[in-house]
Amino acid sequence: MSARSSVSLAALASHGALAGAALSLSATAAFAGGLDRSGQDIGIIWEDGNYAEVSVGFVMPDIGGEDADGDSVGSVVNDYVVPSLKLRYQVNQQFAIGLIYENPYGADVSYPDNGSNYAGLEASASSHGLTAIGQFRFNEAVSAHAGLRMQTLDSEVKLNGEAYQVPGTGGGFGTDDYVYSGEDSAAFGYLIGAAYEIPAIALRVGLTYFSPVEFDLDTTESNLDITVVGTNPLPNVGAGTVKSTTDVEAPARIHLDFQTGVAPDTLVFGSVKYVFWDGVELRPEELDANTNAALLEYSNDVITYNLGVGRRLSDNLSGSLSVGYEASEGDPVSALGPTDGVLSFSAGAEYAISDRISVAGGASYILPGDAETDSGFSTAEYNDNSAIALGARLGVSF
Repeated sequence: MSARSSVSLAALASHGALAGAALSLSATAAFAGGLDRSGQDIGIIWEDGNYAEVSVGFVMPDIGGEDADGDSVGSVVNDYVVPSLKLRYQVNQQFAIGLIYENPYGADVSYPDNGSNYAGLEASASSHGLTAIGQFRFNEAVSAHAGLRMQTLDSEVKLNGEAYQVPGTGGGFGTDDYVYSGEDSAAFGYLIGAAYEIPAIALRVGLTYFSPVEFDLDTTESNLDITVVGTNPLPNVGAGTVKSTTDVEAPARIHLDFQTGVAPDTLVFGSVKYVFWDGVELRPEELDANTNAALLEYSNDVITYNLGVGRRLSDNLSGSLSVGYEASEGDPVSALGPTDGVLSFSAGAEYAISDRISVAGGASYILPGDAETDSGFSTAEYNDNSAIALGARLGVSF
């Protein structure tokens, strides 16, 4: 197996659902802890020469459950698209640069108005990310890379339903169509890492640290209706609107990526991604001041594993199979992301149209872990859920 064919298989494998070859990398990320969507893969920096690609993933979740009264909450996670653009340019024999555009975080959750305790709950989040990476090769075996990341984040949450309204006269808070909206211009972080390679056997091990990204969201809150907690009267915001700033952190992460040739035209590849979600929260000022509550709050870090095999089937065609896994924590999760852990199975193929142009496509079958939500006033259980992800990629060497 030549080094070039091995690297080609590795690139095919590492691009995940967006490349459509080994979908579990991004498919698993689509249901990972927190709001991860793209997986924030930087595998393009290990391509050969000058290379560009455009890719798109389409994820179709089927996530639902029952509230504490036994009523169905409906299908609550909407279909979504994840695009990506990537470019690598070889400046000279030792130095290369990469540029990546992606949607690193996202959410699109809506509970239908069907009479469940969570009816009317909605949440959306969108982000854009631009990463610039420089790679310096000390020799054939050792290289280092570092880069600057720019990300934006917009989010909106609407709390409604009995799960967020205290009944009777015992006091508490109601959220009659409470709406949070947070907007941000841009925030910055960095990445730094290194890789060790043995080209003769297509071996590569890369380790990358991604810094946290701190957002200051311009926040608007409305319709927060505070009544009484115990015997202590609290301000009644009523239907008014309050503006403030909400600090939220996109967490630090560590990625370990690896591959090695194991037989002629056969490559084993994988990754371990550790994301520091523990302590990350979305806590708008007015909601926090009056209820001591957060809209989102994470208490566990998340480790996502991926393992796969790629094989060159002919001079023009390569295929891959992979599995992704993230352990369930067993703790109540937010109704805005009602899954806990994930298992995914993926298959994909890449076809070289010419020496310079390739296309790839693939599919993943995803099994999000069973989960329980607890709003403080009602619970719900989400079992036996699934999702399908499809992806496609066009790659061009130049």
